[in-house]
Amino acid sequence: MWVRNIKKELEIKWVNKIWSSDFTHIYYKWIRLFLATIIDDFTKKIVWYSIWNFHSKELILKALENALKNNKVPLILHSDQWSEYRSYEYFETLRRYNISASMSKKSSPWENWWQESFYWKLKFELWDLNRFNSIWEVIEAIHLHIHYYNNYRIHTTIKTSPVNFEFLHS
Repeated sequence: MWVRNIKKELEIKWVNKIWSSDFTHIYYKWIRLFLATIIDDFTKKIVWYSIWNFHSKELILKALENALKNNKVPLILHSDQWSEYRSYEYFETLRRYNISASMSKKSSPWENWWQESFYWKLKFELWDLNRFNSIWEVIEAIHLHIHYYNNYRIHTTIKTSPVNFEFLHS
C-alpha cells in the first residue's frame, strides 16, 4: 500500500494537527531496546512513547493507542514505511480514529526530521549507556530524558519548552 507524504503539503499552525511517529534502537551492553515515540509537529512535544525489547507492530501500536487515549486526536499521523507502519492493525487504528496516514518516501529520513533530531539528541545526551547498572536504570534515564525534553528543554524553533509552547497555543 502506498501512502503519500501529506505532511509536506500542509502548514502546521496548531496543536494536534500532525503527529509524527518513528522508532529507534538503543543498545545497553548485550541488550537491544526499541523506543517508539510520537511527537506533535507543532509543539515538538513527545505525546507518548513505548519501550520494548522487540521492534514490532505492538511497539508502535502501544505508543499510538496510549497517545490517542491521553491527547486530542490528530488529523494526520506521519511515519516512515517500515512494515509496522504498513500493518493492517496500524491502519485500522488510524481508520477507527479518523486519522489520515502520511508516510515519507523510502530512504528519506529528512521527511521525518523532528523524530530523527529527537533520537540523535537522546542518544548523544544519554551518551554511554553502559555506565548504568541495569536495564531498568537505562529505561528510567530514557523516561527522565523525555520528561526533561518536554518540560524544560528550550527548542530553537519554538524558543521555549514543548509543554510551555503547547500551553501558550492551546
